[in-house]
Amino acid sequence: MKDYIKIVYNEHERPITKYPEQLTEYLFYRFKMKKGDKLLDNGCGRGDFLFGFAIQGLECYGTDISGYLKEIDLKGVKFFLCDIEKEKLPFDDNFFDIVFTKSVIEHFYDPNNFMKECYRV
Repeated sequence: MKDYIKIVYNEHERPITKYPEQLTEYLFYRFKMKKGDKLLDNGCGRGDFLFGFAIQGLECYGTDISGYLKEIDLKGVKFFLCDIEKEKLPFDDNFFDIVFTKSVIEHFYDPNNFMKECYRV
């Protein structure tokens, strides 16, 4: 199976822009996040938003079914390979201060496990 990140979100077809950094900065201040808060980005893809939150000073973790982030310098971000539609997230209960996801849930046939796991962690 080909890696969807390398096909759909390659930098040639969809170059990285300032949008992720701008959105994460806005969300950081809008929701009064604090530096050092633990954030999980489920379905983080190539990590655009994950790295944006890291710039704000959050302790960032990401999960994705694609192993794309295992191949690059994560700059302090922690990445876990996980099928978030079907598997249990590899974190303890109440581990995170913030669970973030963007443009992910619409790809699931059955999002029930995903929602339960987001709430659990």
